[in-house]
Amino acid sequence: MEFIRANPYDPADLPGLADRLLAASRTGPHVEHLLSPRTNALWSRQAARRRLVTELARHADSASPLSSFFFWNRTRRSISAAPFALGDGRVLTHTPYLDHALFDHLASVPHRFLVDGTFHDRALHRAFPEHADLGFASSVPQRHGPVLVAHRLAYLLRFLAHATVVEPGWWRGPDRFLQRLLAAGRGPGAPQRVSRLQPLALYLLQLEDLAVRRARRRP
Repeated sequence: MEFIRANPYDPADLPGLADRLLAASRTGPHVEHLLSPRTNALWSRQAARRRLVTELARHADSASPLSSFFFWNRTRRSISAAPFALGDGRVLTHTPYLDHALFDHLASVPHRFLVDGTFHDRALHRAFPEHADLGFASSVPQRHGPVLVAHRLAYLLRFLAHATVVEPGWWRGPDRFLQRLLAAGRGPGAPQRVSRLQPLALYLLQLEDLAVRRARRRP
């Protein structure tokens, strides 16, 4: 929501909006530490920008174009899988906000009612006035201290151990993602940089593994 408030959807400047989205991404300026010349050519910033412009244009007629963009991309494709993955098929997972009637209603709310971030609170106060005196929880700012650094280091060690024992081929890959990830651990800001690149490195290694397997199956 913070990005939506700070970056109005302008259909005449979708390339500029795409640039701001790329700059605000989790990997952001760190991704160049991970991509080899070959992968950088395949998945260049220019290619990502073109795809973002195309996708952003698809939401131009929505009541809140950027909200629609984030729902159908980040929410649907990324974080939506988390509750189902955590349940591991053994826990019944409910997704009430995906009720068709509720979704259709929320998706039709004009952007001007959402941009100040108070729609959620006002709706609850109106539905449950007897509880209006109760405050809402606030997010705790992320603290970059020794505990967080230790957690990131432990994650990296588990990741490298898995690669050594279970996926030794990852060390021999042509794009050397693991070696590049380790190299990103040098210099100022290394813990934050590496922790942001680790999920992307794993994703790219799996893509590389799938490509190798497909090539082996070809006659």
